[in-house]
Amino acid sequence: MSTVFAPMRYKLSVDDFQKLYSVGVLTDASLVELIEGELIETAPSGARHAEVLSLLYELLTSQTRGLTAVLPQCQVRLPPRSVPTADLLLLRGGANSVASGAPLAEHVLLAVEISGNTLEHDRDVKLPLYAQHGIAEAWIVHLNGRALEIYREPGPKGYQRKLEPALTDVVSPRGLPHVAVPVGDLFR
Repeated sequence: MSTVFAPMRYKLSVDDFQKLYSVGVLTDASLVELIEGELIETAPSGARHAEVLSLLYELLTSQTRGLTAVLPQCQVRLPPRSVPTADLLLLRGGANSVASGAPLAEHVLLAVEISGNTLEHDRDVKLPLYAQHGIAEAWIVHLNGRALEIYREPGPKGYQRKLEPALTDVVSPRGLPHVAVPVGDLFR
């Protein structure tokens, strides 16, 4: 009787993923992220995405000088098998929190995803990962729906609290109440 060979997928670890960068297989120009051990191609950013990212980056940077690091298009290590790229990260401890490469979830105050055609992936794949790894807060800027979704209270089954502020509201990350982000400005 012959044995049937059933190929198995090889799941990469965070260390495997970082080695792909260190040996030059992947570069900063590579549009991939590691999700649950699999390399996933990311969508290229469009003009509207870049505009909102730039606006949010400038807004947050000007209001958090010295308190946090504000990093656009930044990978976050979620061991053992995920390294997603967030559109924007706010990190505790300023630049010191990224001295040794991509930050860990424990350094992240806020992860932001700017979603046009990536909404389903951002909401159904990345947000649960952020929550499971204890990232305190995540925002989705839903470009097509002209809405901001704020997720708080992370846990193993996802975020327990979702806020949907109006376009006329001004919001702040929970960990930085002095920061003011006018929601309507994100959709000018």
